[in-house]
Formats: sequence, structure tokens, C-alpha cells
Amino acid sequence: MIKFDEDKTVVPSDSSWFGEYNTTSGKHTNLRHRDIYKKDWIGLKTLDEKKGLIFLEAEGRHMQISEDFLKKIIQKYLGP
Repeated sequence: MIKFDEDKTVVPSDSSWFGEYNTTSGKHTNLRHRDIYKKDWIGLKTLDEKKGLIFLEAEGRHMQISEDFLKKIIQKYLGP
């Protein structure tokens, strides 16, 4: 999962990683503390247990992936 450090589309940006922010209380809840993860509603917990849930942060705005970042992802997860 990729979070962009200057994202203006996904607000708050932690929701890119399925985090939750309560605007009333100001409380932030990390993915691993939410029911969507704990009850494995969409398979994120299963994926995480298999070491397949990866949290990446990219510079820039929403979906503005630099060529260098894209190359690093491809090389690391798909091969040279």
C-alpha cells in the first residue's frame, strides 16, 4: 500500500493504509487496531500474516509516482 506524503486527494493520508481518523475526538486508529483488520473482513490480516502487506510512502501528490520510485518497486517486488 502506498501513501503519498503530499496527498490532497486521500485525506487524511493515513487512510491510504486503512488508518482511521476520528474528526470529533482527533483520535487516530492504526489499521491493525481496527475491526476491518482484526476480523479480516477483506483479507488484510491474512495477507499481513503472510508478510504480504507492505506499507510504502512516496514523495509527492496522489498517484504522482516518480520513475525512480516505480523502478524501485518493480525491482524489489517483480524482479530486475
